[in-house]
Amino acid sequence: MYDDNSHYKCEKVLIAGGDSSNDLSAIHASTELYDQSIRLWTNTGYLNIGRTCFAASILPDGKLLISGGYDGINLTASAELYDSLTGRWINTTKMSWERWWHTLSQLTDVNVLALGGDYHFEPSTCELYNTSTGLWEPTGRLN
Repeated sequence: MYDDNSHYKCEKVLIAGGDSSNDLSAIHASTELYDQSIRLWTNTGYLNIGRTCFAASILPDGKLLISGGYDGINLTASAELYDSLTGRWINTTKMSWERWWHTLSQLTDVNVLALGGDYHFEPSTCELYNTSTGLWEPTGRLN
């Protein structure tokens, strides 16, 4: 299964999306939260689009940003945020390029850098997610 899991507030793990038995035509949108202190799984709803091979990063405000991936038909540039206070997934602005197998890296200025990944001809592109404005901005290329 290709999914992304991110530690959430150190005692919880969020599992989101993925695919069935490496079948890229059966993409999941379901999400669950595991609370290790009480050893309990809780359904946390659904991503706005099912996706696999995406990236995730916890933002300074506690929200979880996920971006890109594959939706079962196409690579996607879409991004969404999980708000643990409301328990809802909300769309945020799209990245500049569709990408999968990329990374999201939290920077010291609280913004998030999307690096590389794969999209046929643009795997070297980078872009920055501004956590204050919710906008993506191209930042250059990897060498």
